[in-house]
Amino acid sequence: MPRAHRPRRLAVAATALAGALAFSACEGGGDMTLSAPPTSPTTTAPPSPTTSSAPLTTVTSSSPGYVPVKPAYPSDAKEQTRAGAEAFIRYYFAALNYSWMKPDALILIDLGDETCNSCKSLSATAQELVAKNEKYTSLPARVTGIEYALGDDVNMRFVVDIHQFKSERVSSAGDVVGVDREKTLKRIVGVKWGVDRWRINLIGAG
Repeated sequence: MPRAHRPRRLAVAATALAGALAFSACEGGGDMTLSAPPTSPTTTAPPSPTTSSAPLTTVTSSSPGYVPVKPAYPSDAKEQTRAGAEAFIRYYFAALNYSWMKPDALILIDLGDETCNSCKSLSATAQELVAKNEKYTSLPARVTGIEYALGDDVNMRFVVDIHQFKSERVSSAGDVVGVDREKTLKRIVGVKWGVDRWRINLIGAG
């Protein structure tokens, strides 16, 4: 008789995303975990984005055998301009989605500044997925809007709207080990220009 498998809680040390998109502030305080504890999986269809902003990635399938497509680094993100900073933020979250669905811990290397604790936590989740041979089977989140807030040529802040989808984390055997709830998030995302590229230096409460 087949043995029933029950979802278990994900244990991600110092998590900024307890299995889905939950962020901790990079400056001035403790973690702000916004992701709910794993629950028994149910089937729901993700809603359409609520703004006209272009989606982060074209990933739409979670069928067996689906291989996530690694996002290309956009040429616009190489420019020290407001548009370049926005393109880089979109790329960062596309890379984050890929890192959890593939999984791939290398793509996030050097995208975050050393001062960004949230970036370290997000990268740690990707590393854990690789180590445990686990992955997300559907798109964890999508940026639905970005609005410039303040800054200069070196440091900029943006208000970023993010839709976190209901998503499952599964083992190599296909067992569901975590399920995260659907929600809408608003975050302040900071970027800093250094040498020849942008890096994330803040993901905080909006």
